[in-house]
Amino acid sequence: MIEKNRKILTYFYYSLLISFTTLVVDGFIQYFTGKNLSGFVLEGGNRASSFFGDELIMGSYLSRLFPLLFALFLIKKK
Repeated sequence: MIEKNRKILTYFYYSLLISFTTLVVDGFIQYFTGKNLSGFVLEGGNRASSFFGDELIMGSYLSRLFPLLFALFLIKKK
């Protein structure tokens, strides 16, 4: 499927990049103001959860999918 349509990788790269950027910006806003863009309050001490609500999994999400984003970045540059 990827060999037939290389644009799939480009679309996936940009959607993942927008997701990462949104989560990081929202996490910073939540950390510094106490609330994020959708109104979730900072819970769990100093740990931001962004759009994940009371589940503190934002860091795990970002750290596990970052290698995929980086690989897509390298493939996209070819």
